[in-house]
Formats: sequence, C-alpha cells, structure tokens
Amino acid sequence: MKLDVVIVTLNHENIIKDAYDKVKKELKDTKHKIIFVDNCSTDNTMELLEEIQKKDEDHTRIIKLSKNTNYNSCVIAGLNYCKNK
Repeated sequence: MKLDVVIVTLNHENIIKDAYDKVKKELKDTKHKIIFVDNCSTDNTMELLEEIQKKDEDHTRIIKLSKNTNYNSCVIAGLNYCKNK
C-alpha cells in the first residue's frame, strides 16, 4: 500500500520540522509521499520545507500557493498532486 499525506502550512516555522519527523516516524514501514501545501507563509516555513525536501526528495513534495486562500482550497491543491486513490 502507498499513502499520500497532505500537510497544509501557514507560518509554521516553529513546528514544521517536528511535524515532518513525527509523520516520517509513523510512516517508516509504508510507501508514502508527504505533500506540503504552503499557504503563503511569511516566516521561514518555505526555507525549512526546502531543506526537508532536499534531504528526502523521494518522499516529499512542496506546493507553494501564489495567494493566501482558505484551508479547504489548500487541501484540494494537495489532493490534486496525490497519485493514489
């Protein structure tokens, strides 16, 4: 089984690394992709996500939205990149 996980971020520089580590730990024995949808963060969230992606390119994807939108739209944007049903 393969699992895609969508994580929506907005100015989460203080928690994004910890969130990533916890999700990775839970998925360690599962084929997976973590899709981060950044909702126009103004802090260092994007820089941290780029560091995470460099270390784990096979399992991460970043979607950077061009304008701030509602949570549901962010989730839909992430789901559009999912490869699984």
